[in-house]
Amino acid sequence: MTFVDRDPLRRELYGKAGAFRPKPYGVEYRTPSNVWIKNKDMRECIWLLVQMAITYQMQHKTQIDICGFENVQKVIDEGNHQEALKGLYYLLRLKYYWLEPSCFGRVIAKTKEEYGDA
Repeated sequence: MTFVDRDPLRRELYGKAGAFRPKPYGVEYRTPSNVWIKNKDMRECIWLLVQMAITYQMQHKTQIDICGFENVQKVIDEGNHQEALKGLYYLLRLKYYWLEPSCFGRVIAKTKEEYGDA
């Protein structure tokens, strides 16, 4: 999400990793934006990443096992899209049988084009 969702104002108000707000009825969890639903490739990528997160959680993997660096929260909170992309490339090298990287390639290319990344 950090790579494709680059709205700094929204991240400041809602998008910090693990952000929540206590309410009289419980808590309000601050979810990521819905930028990921704007096209089929992004929806497919998010679905695959959720499957991977569940798999890793069940295997008790660490953050460094998952994306190659430890401080995922810092990458999200700072909106460091370059580090987020490095983490995604790390994931794609793991080659799970159910991970079809073609949707990731299309999303990466489209996002780079949209934001003028090299």
